[in-house]
Amino acid sequence: MDVAAGSSTGATAGITAGCCGRSGNNPSSRLVLVTTTKEERSVQGFDPEFSVDLILRQVRQVEAKLTEKVDEINRRKKYHQVELAEKDAKIKNLMEKVELLSSENEALKAKVREINLK
Repeated sequence: MDVAAGSSTGATAGITAGCCGRSGNNPSSRLVLVTTTKEERSVQGFDPEFSVDLILRQVRQVEAKLTEKVDEINRRKKYHQVELAEKDAKIKNLMEKVELLSSENEALKAKVREINLK
């Protein structure tokens, strides 16, 4: 794609801006941005300051979306950690009951042996 001439080769979409469309160091000169798609071809004025603002705005939007996703992941993680802690507490309680029942079982077995020996 030739920016200075405003022509495009190929049918793929592309955006190109280069020093070719700029004249000297004049700050009032503008680059010409050529946008081509399969359906249409258009030439737009390219304002570097506007472009930077647009890019920064898009970066902030993406940053906000990522922050929301990270917050959601952290909420889920916290929920699962609480859920796991509750399950661990139940398991510990059940293990203590098993130990208690096991010792009671041993005591009952000893009494049965004692009764059988008499």
